[in-house]
Amino acid sequence: MVTNEKGKKGYANEQGAVVIAQDYTDAEPFENGLAIVGKKGKFGVINTSGAFVIPMKYSSIKAWGEKLFLVNAGKKVGLYDQTGAEVLKPEYSHIGPLNCYGVAWITKGGAVLKSNMIYNSKWGVVTSKGVVKVVPTYAGLMEFSDTLKTVQYHEGLALAINKMITTDTMKTDGEFLGFNKKPSTAREAGILDANGNIIMPTGIATWVIRPASGMVRCYNLFSNSCKFGYYNLTTQKYIQVSSDNKSFDKIEYWTHTDFAGKFAVVNHASGWFFVDKDGNKIREGYNFVGHSKKSKVWYARRNSDKVCDVFDEEGNPFFKKDLKIQDASFPETTMADDLFAVQIDGKWGMINRAGEEKIPFNYLKMNGPNYDRVITKTESGWGVIDLEGNVVVENNFKDIYTNIEASPRYYWVQNTASGLWQAYDTTDKTAKGNEYATVYNFKDGYAFVIPKNFTVDDKSELVTFQLGTTYVKADNKVKVMNDNKKYFGMLIDSNLDVQCEGPLYLGHRKVAVEAAKKVGKPFTKAQNRALLLNLTRKYRSYNFLNGKSVNVIKEENWDF
Repeated sequence: MVTNEKGKKGYANEQGAVVIAQDYTDAEPFENGLAIVGKKGKFGVINTSGAFVIPMKYSSIKAWGEKLFLVNAGKKVGLYDQTGAEVLKPEYSHIGPLNCYGVAWITKGGAVLKSNMIYNSKWGVVTSKGVVKVVPTYAGLMEFSDTLKTVQYHEGLALAINKMITTDTMKTDGEFLGFNKKPSTAREAGILDANGNIIMPTGIATWVIRPASGMVRCYNLFSNSCKFGYYNLTTQKYIQVSSDNKSFDKIEYWTHTDFAGKFAVVNHASGWFFVDKDGNKIREGYNFVGHSKKSKVWYARRNSDKVCDVFDEEGNPFFKKDLKIQDASFPETTMADDLFAVQIDGKWGMINRAGEEKIPFNYLKMNGPNYDRVITKTESGWGVIDLEGNVVVENNFKDIYTNIEASPRYYWVQNTASGLWQAYDTTDKTAKGNEYATVYNFKDGYAFVIPKNFTVDDKSELVTFQLGTTYVKADNKVKVMNDNKKYFGMLIDSNLDVQCEGPLYLGHRKVAVEAAKKVGKPFTKAQNRALLLNLTRKYRSYNFLNGKSVNVIKEENWDF
């Protein structure tokens, strides 16, 4: 791309000869043999010969999706391919940015306001190839992306209200979507599949949870009572499985689970019971129920004899032998598919699916295999073994952190005497380095730690402004700072040396690790300060009046 003395742009070949005249006020580099050009506020797309593939008549053009162009014709947008063929006629009010799954919001009608808000439009979904999967006919279209943490739900994804702004990116693959007549509520929403087919109508339930195994978990809430059930996507029938004469906010238990295979579990005053997809009660009388998504297994402890029924998602016995299992912990990673921690006669050990003992029943507690390691507890304390039963960490500790990767060098262990955490080196089987009040697992060669009595200056801008808008926009900044003080600490490296002395906010760990990798050795005090200055640069400000500083800017604050 070349520009003449008048600021007009064109294109030259490798020898410097102008091959496309310098006629344009706007021009972008060629990509895949095409370039976006413009003049007098109009844009088009040319090929390497300078011929227009997409005519220069649009107010804006940009590359979008899989070799497509998003064109803006005034207040309408559409899509063209690289041959200039119209993929989507410019009749839509908005086509959003694609997400990692290759889908985006698309709207029709209404308007895009100057604030980037999308007003009074109908919503749909388009793919990266320009295929409209969900025709934009819904005033309210939502994703199942709201993680549920409250005790009543416990698991699953609820509908999240659409932000309705042009920069909003879809968070899911759009396999299931909620729809409603109103744009600002998920109440009594219906459900669409990925192709826009209505699989559950509106008005069935107050709240719905993302479908699982062909069933939708439903909550019907009233002022002084609740009804719990499921909607069967195959039979298109609603099934009530339990109720409670309390308002929803007064319920203090997990009401019912998602379906996994043929079954779901319902919690009732009489205990847990299993239901099938027709709502029939098929197993009952349990005081505890667990499920492993990876192993696809249910285990439920009977009220009568405190022994667990263990069966797969089809209802078949999971283990080949009829064992009196009191409790179980299943693997959640792929490195130990046929090893299961179980409790029999009050002791924990490990068996395979054939019911054969693989690790002796010598433990007070045992977690299911995590990668290639197993956390165990004896009378002496917590420790770690490998999948063969060999000791990795001696059972001498008050507590121990679960590993987040295979064969980690360090485990964080809690010393019984001090109650503080120390790194246990599996290479020489010793706890070493400083003790800390709070620790987080090593990742990418670094760990975030908080020493006992760690000093956090809540008056320093380099501390408070690390909280970003959470602090800056808070009405009660003192409370916000006090609530977050416990998340300030330092970064240590794989040699257990302090890499960044902080005080560093936990939320900035990733940025600090990236900086540490570039430096390659512990930060100097100047480098530590430079990092904190960089992290707070958006929020620190200094007042000036008549060209003079009202706040004194210390010389070291200019270091960044």
